Amino acid sequence: MLIIDEIPVTELNFADEDRLIAQRLTQAEQPAEMIARDRNHPSVVLWCVGNEPMVGNPLGSGSPPPSKGVEAGSRFFKPLYRQVRLLDVTRPVMLVGVQGGPPVWLGICEVIGANRYYRWYTQPGQLQLAAQELERELDTLHQAFGKPIILTEFGTDATAGVHPTPPKMWT
Repeated sequence: MLIIDEIPVTELNFADEDRLIAQRLTQAEQPAEMIARDRNHPSVVLWCVGNEPMVGNPLGSGSPPPSKGVEAGSRFFKPLYRQVRLLDVTRPVMLVGVQGGPPVWLGICEVIGANRYYRWYTQPGQLQLAAQELERELDTLHQAFGKPIILTEFGTDATAGVHPTPPKMWT
């Protein structure tokens, strides 16, 4: 069993006001505790500094996220990465991106994590289109960053026994 050890910094939204983002820094003060606790566990192969951070609704408008939110996220994750790297130079550090989230954050760490739900949020019922979109996105990420990519979540939700034609969401 291989473990990606993650601090509880999940689904932070950097479109929030500065006061709320600053409050979240308290969640990010836990890498030292996590690493001290788990550094000698041989199954821990990666440290993760965040899961699905976003700016607004990542699947919303289709327009780029506001630069203020993207910059706030960069200011948030870069020090976290540096802290983890100083505490343990033996394991890679990753950030897990949400589908439609700012790709620039994925370049901060050594490993890119990608949570993707094609057919759940996009391309309902269109397996071939979803596979093509995922392939294109992974190629784009690799070309942009040249780093290992792990599909950390992938899937869809469905209602058992429901298979309409034409396909629609949840089937």
